[in-house]
Amino acid sequence: ALVLGNGSLIADGSVNVGANGEATADAQIVALTDGGISVAGSFAVALLRSEQNAELKDAAVEASGLNVVSNLNEGKTDAASTAQLESGSGGLVTVTANVAVAYGRNKSIAKAAPGSLTITGDGDVTVGSYGSADVLSKTTNVGISAYTAGVMVNVAYSQSTFNATLDVPGTVSADSVTVETVYDADATADLTPSAGGVSGSLATIGANVAVSNADSTAKAAITGSGTITANTVTVKADGTATSNALTQTPSLSANDLEIAANVVVALLDASNVAQLNGVTVKDAAVTVEANLNDGDGEGAKATLSSAYGVSMSASLVGLDSNTAVAKNNSINEASMTGASVLASDKALKLESRANSIADPGVQEADASAGYISAGVTVIVAEANGSFKASVDASSVEANTLNVYS
Repeated sequence: ALVLGNGSLIADGSVNVGANGEATADAQIVALTDGGISVAGSFAVALLRSEQNAELKDAAVEASGLNVVSNLNEGKTDAASTAQLESGSGGLVTVTANVAVAYGRNKSIAKAAPGSLTITGDGDVTVGSYGSADVLSKTTNVGISAYTAGVMVNVAYSQSTFNATLDVPGTVSADSVTVETVYDADATADLTPSAGGVSGSLATIGANVAVSNADSTAKAAITGSGTITANTVTVKADGTATSNALTQTPSLSANDLEIAANVVVALLDASNVAQLNGVTVKDAAVTVEANLNDGDGEGAKATLSSAYGVSMSASLVGLDSNTAVAKNNSINEASMTGASVLASDKALKLESRANSIADPGVQEADASAGYISAGVTVIVAEANGSFKASVDASSVEANTLNVYS
């Protein structure tokens, strides 16, 4: 949704520019129930690339309000990109390779850069980018009597951009000015070798590999060399970015269970920035706020769920290696640079709230077996974070100044 040109745009009501979209990609393979199933390979690949823009540029706008908003998959509760493999039940299942790959690249951009902006009455200005960019790769194999798999791989990769920007070249007068992005970005790779259980003479798995990678960039910014006069000015970047890789090994009852390797890797790179740059703000309470993963347990998680099974009864359990890797690199900044705030009776607040969590783990449950052999378990956790709230202003006149990080 674009409004372009350097002419005049005059409205008695508000000017609304909106982009509202839902983008999905789904790939699913469901195997049939049979007495014996032999599959050389099953591959489910879901690729999603979406970009939407809500933009107003260059026009001289006179209206009772201005709203430039982009909603991408807003309110969507399931993943936008999904790759799923589900095997049926049978007497014998032999699979050389199971591979499920889900990739999503999503951009939601809202930008207002009017040549001039005059808000009549007590109208508001809102520039917002909202939505979700979730990706799911999942493999589930239901109840079988004997199971052999060479390689089982689940990969989930989410790339997302959520930007909201207001450029102020001249003067803006309004009751409130809000520039914000609120979003959720998640990559989940979920590998369950047997959901219904394995009971028989042999269960052999060459390798379980689950990899999730979430790469998100978000920015809310007011920029320019102009002047804003308002009661409140708010710049907010509020996001949840998570990466989850897990293998789940439920109930097993077999004479022999052999797993060569379990590997789970969760990677997260997230940048979340709120900026007030260059402009002069008069008579307004100003808030610049950046929130990233400020809830409980949000971050990168790599989980091996019960190396020996949630419920295990077997004469031999052999496991060569377990590897769980979780890495989180997060940037969260609320900043004011080269701007002036002139409101001696109002508050100026800059706040950065964030967590950088990297959580790898191996969960072992009760096992009753004649023999258990576990080789090497490797756990790697790496959490890096740059969290900052800063003021580098041209001039500040305020009743209170609060800078939190």
